[in-house]
Amino acid sequence: MTVRFQRQHSTIVFRKFMPSFKRNIAFPLAAFLFLAISACSRPVPFSAYLAEQLLQENLNSLTEQPVFELRKIEIQSVEAEENTGSASTDIVLLFPQSLADIAKQQGLEEGSAVLQQYRSSFGDFEAGEIQRHHARYLFQKRGKKWLITGSQPLAPPDIHKP
Repeated sequence: MTVRFQRQHSTIVFRKFMPSFKRNIAFPLAAFLFLAISACSRPVPFSAYLAEQLLQENLNSLTEQPVFELRKIEIQSVEAEENTGSASTDIVLLFPQSLADIAKQQGLEEGSAVLQQYRSSFGDFEAGEIQRHHARYLFQKRGKKWLITGSQPLAPPDIHKP
């Protein structure tokens, strides 16, 4: 066969090798798609990583105006069953402002529920204070999602004043 133009030659070569290319890529692509779909539909087991991610998301979204900076989440132990789990943790928080400054900034009155919540959770903290909270968090699987369902303090927090 004589080829007159370069373009015709490339078309012939393409047609000649295309069926082989389709055979060589089709099986690995189908296998990859099958594995990806089956991996996505598998149930997510409870793990230390999952507990840390859920706690981080929860603590970062507690208040609109952040009261503290989340410094570290340390997972000490994890217990898991099929639909429930628990994690013993140490959570380190830094308070850049004092409770009095936050109350003034947010316009909180002395008897307000928000101020009482801050006091019951963190005490009367000072600016620059670091607190390490020791707690056990409870988790439950609802549908395909894991949620935090409760917490229990394990010991009083370690407080480091500035």
